[in-house]
Amino acid sequence: MIIREQKPYNALIFSMIDKLPNINRWRKAFLSEIFILFLSIRGRINFLQLARYGKYKEQRYRQQFEKRFDFLTFNKALALSQGSGRYAIAFDPGYVSKSGKKTPGVGWVRLCRQG
Repeated sequence: MIIREQKPYNALIFSMIDKLPNINRWRKAFLSEIFILFLSIRGRINFLQLARYGKYKEQRYRQQFEKRFDFLTFNKALALSQGSGRYAIAFDPGYVSKSGKKTPGVGWVRLCRQG
């Protein structure tokens, strides 16, 4: 996979990460790599694919994802700096598997789409 012209993305990502507290130089480089890979890889992304297309080994991705990162603050800073001023929050729980009685905390779930 060839990733072309990463510099504009890196500049934007580093400017947003600089606004967050307690992020060291190594973590900034890793997060920059992750965000570019998220934009580059098609389909489902897992640690094996990150290792295949990225510059770190699979174990490094696993270890780094165990550490906490404040995505809410990062996304908020990104939206405020690059957005138009009109925002909407949406949540799509469609990825959660629902199979009748096996849905945790819910009981029977039937999804019907009309129209």
